[in-house]
Amino acid sequence: MRRSRNKGGRCGASRLLIGLLLAAMVLCALTPGCGMETDEANEALAAGNKHQAEAEEALARITNFPAEWEALFNVSTVGAEQINAARQLIQAREQDLEQFEQALKAWDEELKKIPALNVDEKIKEYTSKKMNSIKCWTDYAESYLMPLIKGYSGIVEEIAYGRPQAEINQKAAEVATLVGETVTKMEECKSVEKQADDFFKENKLGE
Repeated sequence: MRRSRNKGGRCGASRLLIGLLLAAMVLCALTPGCGMETDEANEALAAGNKHQAEAEEALARITNFPAEWEALFNVSTVGAEQINAARQLIQAREQDLEQFEQALKAWDEELKKIPALNVDEKIKEYTSKKMNSIKCWTDYAESYLMPLIKGYSGIVEEIAYGRPQAEINQKAAEVATLVGETVTKMEECKSVEKQADDFFKENKLGE
C-alpha cells in the first residue's frame, strides 16, 4: 500500500509538471515578444543606426560641396592657387562619397538580418521601409553624386588647361543642372526615409 501511494504521488507530480509546462506555453503564446528574437533584431537595428549616422555625417560634407566651390572661385582672377585648392576639395569629397557608400552598404547588411528573425511583422515592415530608403540613397550616390563630383573635376581641368571660356561656361551650366537634379533626388530619399520613421512612431515600435 505504501508503494502504491508513492507511485500515485509521482504520477500526480508528473501531471502537475506537465500542466505547468502547458500553462507556460499558453502564457508565452499570449505574451507579445515571448519566444521571439527581439534582442537580435534590436542589436541589428542599433548597429544599423550607427552606420546611418556615419552615412549622414559623410553626406553633410558632400552636400556642402557646391557652397565650398562657390566660395573658392568667388575671386576676380582664377589662378594656380584656386586650381590646386579645387583639386584637393574634389579629392576630399570623393573620399566622403566612398565613406557614404560604405556606410550605406554596412547599414543595409545589418537590416538584412531582420526579415529572417522571429519578430513582430511590424518590425519587418519597418525594416523593409528603411531598406527602401537605403536603396534610394545608394542610387543617389551612384547616379547623382558621383557624376556631380566628376562634373566639378571636369571644370577644374578645363580651367587648368586653358580651355576657351565658352567651353568652361558650357561645362559649368551642365554642372548647375546636375546640382538641381541632385537636390531633387535628395528630397525624394528624405521622403522615403521619413515614411519609414513615421511608421516607426505611429506603431510605437520604440516603446
